[in-house]
Amino acid sequence: MEENSNRSDIKHTLQRNLDNYYPSSSFQKVWNTAHSKEEKRSFKKPLLSITMVAVLAITLLLTPSVKAVFEGLFELTKIGGNEEPGIGWTWSTAGDESTVYKSLSDVEKIYNMNIPFPQKLIAAEKGADLFEYDVSTENGQFLAYRYTLRTKERMYHASATNTVNEKPQFFADTKDETAIDKEILIDGVPARLLGIHDMNGYHIYIENGDWSMIISGFADASDGKSKITAISEEEMIEIAKTINW
Repeated sequence: MEENSNRSDIKHTLQRNLDNYYPSSSFQKVWNTAHSKEEKRSFKKPLLSITMVAVLAITLLLTPSVKAVFEGLFELTKIGGNEEPGIGWTWSTAGDESTVYKSLSDVEKIYNMNIPFPQKLIAAEKGADLFEYDVSTENGQFLAYRYTLRTKERMYHASATNTVNEKPQFFADTKDETAIDKEILIDGVPARLLGIHDMNGYHIYIENGDWSMIISGFADASDGKSKITAISEEEMIEIAKTINW
């Protein structure tokens, strides 16, 4: 199996791009979230967590069976003082081995399967600072993929599995008393959009058939000084709409 590049080199590149530019989310948190070999949260376990955060907006009314898909998905902790805000998730998709590939087509060819993926992110790879497809396996069988894309203005991540029944758990430390928690539809498929006001970025969690997927996006200048446009909920939703189920 062919690897895209040395993991240490990628980590150092991400370190250079992210350090000091994400005041509300350190590089190590981002890296641990995307590449942990074992199930771990991207920051400390909340001492007091609120399983049902304040809902700022609900864009549709879901049936009780659909609402059960998302129940208890998000835990929020209010912080203060010098504590650092952040948002991340934990998901048991590490497997016993992982391999990095150059493209989605390489992954589909190796594992002889069609893999749902946000096509708009593939289009953004041209001219990107870096991107990688990291596939986790269990006993040689496909378990999940974790994708990272770094552009001049954005940091994107996508993770998906069709074998892990356990749902991801999202956690947030915020200095605000509310979080962004919206039930949305992506081309008729129920999904959840999550975020905090301390950071300009969002996570979308969606299930369709056997597949479960997280898509994340955060606004961030790769050089630390260029003026960039804020990332919006609409931008994330448009990315999710390009998933080729």
